[in-house]
Amino acid sequence: MGFNTLYCRAPTITPFLVPNMSKEIKREGFGIGRLDEAIEGGIVNGHTVLVYGSYGVGKTILALHWANEGIRAGEKVIYVSTDMEFYDIASLAEIMGLNEFVRGLNEKRAYIIDLYYLSKIRPAKGASTPSLSITNLINAVNRACDEQLKVARRKSGWPEESIRLVIDRVTPFLVGILYRGVPEKGAIRSVYRLKRELLRKPVTSLLITHEDENGKPLALGLEHVCDGVIRMRRAKRSYIEIEKMRLTSVAKERLYYRIEKGKGIIIE
Repeated sequence: MGFNTLYCRAPTITPFLVPNMSKEIKREGFGIGRLDEAIEGGIVNGHTVLVYGSYGVGKTILALHWANEGIRAGEKVIYVSTDMEFYDIASLAEIMGLNEFVRGLNEKRAYIIDLYYLSKIRPAKGASTPSLSITNLINAVNRACDEQLKVARRKSGWPEESIRLVIDRVTPFLVGILYRGVPEKGAIRSVYRLKRELLRKPVTSLLITHEDENGKPLALGLEHVCDGVIRMRRAKRSYIEIEKMRLTSVAKERLYYRIEKGKGIIIE
């Protein structure tokens, strides 16, 4: 019995040019000694990192540390707030001794996009797009980058200018998706859209969210597409745990911390 034999030519292999990784990777630290040491100096420039934890563990203070260090390093900062007004954020930074961030606000090198206030004075009733939606978030960040900071859209390669973006918190956007009854596929698509849009800008992003009743990030899968995940946990002693950080050799240890006025987060 004979068999039909299909002969195929070997495919042509096109060389794939990868970035020159011999160049030292730029990292953006928190200005908290032991935390930066645990992640080789900071978050890789251009990456997106998710920070999650329960209420009151200090997620906003950690974000302000990162923003403060960005201003100190001569970078620009965009801080998107969804549950604190402009003056509350500035006051918290001042109370914690993060004065570089406050100076950055005065010098217009740091910008706060107060979506919390806008959502109160411009409710979404009857609007085609809710105030706290992924679309409005993306539009707000795009305007801040393009109009206020005059930064061109990144096309390829490493960004020439570093901008630190904080979204504190991303939770309302994700809860809004669930509240509107968006199918699971649509919700996941929205999460991927947010990550994709962040990659279009020369930004390094820190996203803040809560944890659910099971101690997992309330993020609709955002933790899987982010380049890093940091957990803040309150127990007998509060600690920070690095769950993942791409292109980084992470120190597998719990970083126990306390919060003091005038100093912010102190790793013990």
